[in-house]
Amino acid sequence: MKIQSMLIGAAMLSGCGSAAPLAPSAYGIQPGDFEAAATAYFHEQFTRGDGAQVRVVSAPYRAQGRINGMSWSGWATDVKVRAEMPNGRSSGFLPYTVLFEGGEAFALSRDAAWFERAPSAPSQSFSAL
Repeated sequence: MKIQSMLIGAAMLSGCGSAAPLAPSAYGIQPGDFEAAATAYFHEQFTRGDGAQVRVVSAPYRAQGRINGMSWSGWATDVKVRAEMPNGRSSGFLPYTVLFEGGEAFALSRDAAWFERAPSAPSQSFSAL
């Protein structure tokens, strides 16, 4: 019990864990063609990106986190990517989460110091895949 309390306290002090819910407008616009934007992001980021296969596995959802020391709130979508490795072989499909700001893909969740789904607003609905 003492160790659990210490871990929770350390997480709170370090800024990890859940952030307070934000107003829906704080997340900006939902990305329109998120599938194309996520695919284009990987094609730009990978050395051999033109051969990457990207499968979008979730509709966009509100998210928040901390990137480069700055608080961030926007949208995210989950994808699986198979890319060609330097030795010419293909990797298996690996999971990633693409982050969007202003409707544009700009980072991956692994670029964030912390990242989480934002609490969903009951009045908002996501478009179907």
